[in-house]
Amino acid sequence: MFTDTELPDGTWANILAVAERAARAVNVVVVAPVVDTRFYVETIQAGAFYFIVPPLNAADLAHVVRCAGDNVLSRRAAQRRPAQSA
Repeated sequence: MFTDTELPDGTWANILAVAERAARAVNVVVVAPVVDTRFYVETIQAGAFYFIVPPLNAADLAHVVRCAGDNVLSRRAAQRRPAQSA
């Protein structure tokens, strides 16, 4: 899921909270208007999968989408596996 930093009805943090409660794993990519290292660290520490700032070229965007997709598919597969007893 891609989200802007500010939305008409909330923020990226609200989107992240919804994603964390989802029944299936969801990755959130925060799209910021400007480079801000502190904000980058905040979003990643809060659980965002990635942080990007436009403009992006097609190869960079494809890389982000591919990485997020691969990661979420792995997480969903792990969610489907029965818990192993110790």
